[in-house]
Amino acid sequence: MIMTNSRTLKPHPAIIAIGAIFVALKIGYAIRAMLPTDTGGIHVIVGSDTPTYTTASQTSLFSLDFYTAPGPFIFPLMLKVLGRNLRLIVIAQTAISIASWLGVALSVRHAMRSATAQWLAFIGILATGLTPAFVMYDVAIATESLAISSTCVVIALAIQLAMRADTRTTIAFVAALIFASFVRDINAIIAGCLGLVAFSAWMVPRCRATHGARLFASATVLVIVGATAMTWSSTANRSYWPIAETIVLRIADDPVAYEWLLDEGLPNDGAIQTLQANYFLTYPAFQSDDPYYQPLRRWLDDHGQAVYMKYLLTHPWFVATKPLAMMSDQFTPNLEPIAIAQGMRPGPITRAIGGLGLPPFRITAAWAALASVGLAMALWFGDRARRGLGCTILAIGCIVIPHALAAFHGDALELARHSLGAAVQARIFVWTATAFAIDAFVMRRRQSQVGLTNAGSI
Repeated sequence: MIMTNSRTLKPHPAIIAIGAIFVALKIGYAIRAMLPTDTGGIHVIVGSDTPTYTTASQTSLFSLDFYTAPGPFIFPLMLKVLGRNLRLIVIAQTAISIASWLGVALSVRHAMRSATAQWLAFIGILATGLTPAFVMYDVAIATESLAISSTCVVIALAIQLAMRADTRTTIAFVAALIFASFVRDINAIIAGCLGLVAFSAWMVPRCRATHGARLFASATVLVIVGATAMTWSSTANRSYWPIAETIVLRIADDPVAYEWLLDEGLPNDGAIQTLQANYFLTYPAFQSDDPYYQPLRRWLDDHGQAVYMKYLLTHPWFVATKPLAMMSDQFTPNLEPIAIAQGMRPGPITRAIGGLGLPPFRITAAWAALASVGLAMALWFGDRARRGLGCTILAIGCIVIPHALAAFHGDALELARHSLGAAVQARIFVWTATAFAIDAFVMRRRQSQVGLTNAGSI
């Protein structure tokens, strides 16, 4: 039995059965990946970043180079600990993924009071966990599986923290954010911002009186972790190529923006146009510092990042509206072609269940809007004692917006893959907000019926 906020929830046999099906499908996919290929290897999915992480994992843990590698250090650390054994990596990622999805599904279920909301949250979140775009990275040599898992764990602990703000849950929540910060740089920015929010709350006398020590400690740790992670990222210059490609392929593609870049000193020698004509054929020469691209490279080295930040700050309309045309890529990512090309498309049962967890974009968008309205109504008309939980769910949804914007404006290539964290967060928010709204409605109706019954008996 599980104790949650003075309530005892007994494991329902159907809950165990649903969880077992989820685990069986995930393990079955992992076993499929570990079957030997004709060449003696296994069916892992590799990407453009795979060599970067495998190379970083060979660096000494006692060298600063390990922490300032081209990618955050958690995934290379896992590769190092597991000896770069592909089968062990698939097993580890699958096990972590299973535990994380079950954890967030159970956490949201336990936060609900009505059976309807409990079942909806549990089944919906686990179905989302079987979405092909999320499942396939459990067998990939890439950071995405750990990024998805860490997002699930952070959300699960945020829900628990809203229900029970004790020291143990606070420590677990902060630890999860620290782990996530060194999986993806964008998580470090979120962690640092949450640290600033915690510090702001600590400045409020009422909050300081009840949670002062926890707020101050959490704020200090998260700000330090966020600053450290971003310092290492800056030292490694991880944003150089993403920003360079965004300038070339997205900003300079607009005639007005191109003129703006020229005013900022961008060389007008045809190099940009050559790259835009067919980037995937020309980028090897661009990245190898071919003489034709040297003027552009020198400008990017000296001014690229500063000019890009200036453009974002001076063009808020672009920042807010440019992603709208590609929202489907961010929130319903279609990455199955990658799995199909590498012979690891998830099975039909997994695809069918995952399609229910994350339906097509138009349904997902309409559902998100309705869930947000339902959450707002539940907060306004519902039980005041539940507003802490409701506001936590609302905060999870609100953070999706800057998360998605950062993913979009942080890299012009592989948008769907780089937005997986935001997609997972958004979909868990939708299921949780839906369950919370239904829970509030059911409990309010139940209380009204009890009131009518009592009035009738009088």
